[in-house]
Amino acid sequence: MRIIFRLCFLTALAAFALLTSCSTTPKSATIYHVVAHKPHEPSKVRVAVSLSKQNVYVMEGDRCLMAAATSVGMNIHPTP
Repeated sequence: MRIIFRLCFLTALAAFALLTSCSTTPKSATIYHVVAHKPHEPSKVRVAVSLSKQNVYVMEGDRCLMAAATSVGMNIHPTP
């Protein structure tokens, strides 16, 4: 009887120790605000992607209408 009690106690203790590590931490939301300007001539708008800076730029001539962070993949796993 004493062995069964110890076995049950140790099983409960092990289960408690394992299950307490399963808790999740809340993710804090971050606000990512991108300002976009309306183009004067839509036919002159172009999109440029910087692979080294991992940014995408929407340009109208020399004027930046919008810039945002992006992920462009890797050579071994290219972005489709």
